[in-house]
Amino acid sequence: MLRVKEKDFKKLHDLKLLRDYSIELGEIKEGEKISILSDSMMKTMFQNENRLKYSAKLLSYYLDISFEELLQNIHLSKNELDKEKEKDLNRRGDYVALIHGSSVNIEVNNNGSLETLERNMEYAHRLYARKVKRKSKNDSKEEIVYTQVIQLNLN
Repeated sequence: MLRVKEKDFKKLHDLKLLRDYSIELGEIKEGEKISILSDSMMKTMFQNENRLKYSAKLLSYYLDISFEELLQNIHLSKNELDKEKEKDLNRRGDYVALIHGSSVNIEVNNNGSLETLERNMEYAHRLYARKVKRKSKNDSKEEIVYTQVIQLNLN
């Protein structure tokens, strides 16, 4: 089971910038930076197997697990959430990964409204529900196995 750290955090923009696997951006003004809270930037940085180091670095600040161990054990997961009814809209989490059997979800939003928080809670619930498993014990009793879901909301 993963644990969340309790300590002061460094800022990501203070870290060394690597140019490997970077993408070309349109023209931006000198000194201007694109916010990670931009959906396109978040997905560009994190939804790619070649860039797992970025999500591992971010998560290493929040989880009680080293960057190196995260990098070895992090696996991108399907970010499309299961529908509950046929007519439900398609829902996608911004970032979903598996680490040691636990689901980690990062949701990036440009606001912190109650509706956004409720939607993010629904995403975490759907991730949790899809990982619940039933398995039979030898003595014919059924055991329910629950999986941990950790969600980071960047608002």
